[in-house]
Amino acid sequence: MEEQVEKNETPGESSSNTNYWIIVIVALIMIIGIIWYAGAKKKVDLNEAPSSIPSQNSQSTSQSTSEVQKQTEAVIEYTDSGFSPQSVTVKISDTVAFTNNSSGEMWVASAPHPVHTDYPELDAKRAYTKGETYSFTFEKTGTWKFHNHLNPTKFGSVTVQ
Repeated sequence: MEEQVEKNETPGESSSNTNYWIIVIVALIMIIGIIWYAGAKKKVDLNEAPSSIPSQNSQSTSQSTSEVQKQTEAVIEYTDSGFSPQSVTVKISDTVAFTNNSSGEMWVASAPHPVHTDYPELDAKRAYTKGETYSFTFEKTGTWKFHNHLNPTKFGSVTVQ
């Protein structure tokens, strides 16, 4: 006598279970991929050159401090101990030169850190190495705080009259 074994599955049920698991696995892979891509996109290389053309207010040079002083109204040196002088007063349309004489990098930017919204144009948009100078022409009156974006504990201010 042959026994017949009853199956609880209908003929199409096995393939629909397989399809269900394939869809779940593909969805999980897509979610993981999206999360990974979004996380990788947020990482920013601070030493990367800006993708836009620098504004007319800034220029990068490797001139000596004495050459820079002849072309500008104020020179602020950045050393390992910070900006010196820590504050200067200039007239509107005067140019201030920020010269990096430290052993590290300097990225001059407006306060507050990290958004630089007080004077958004005051932003070097990249790191300057020892010997390089970032120059900025101030076109707005007021007292403008700035800092080293790479070391925000180092800061200063420029008062424009």
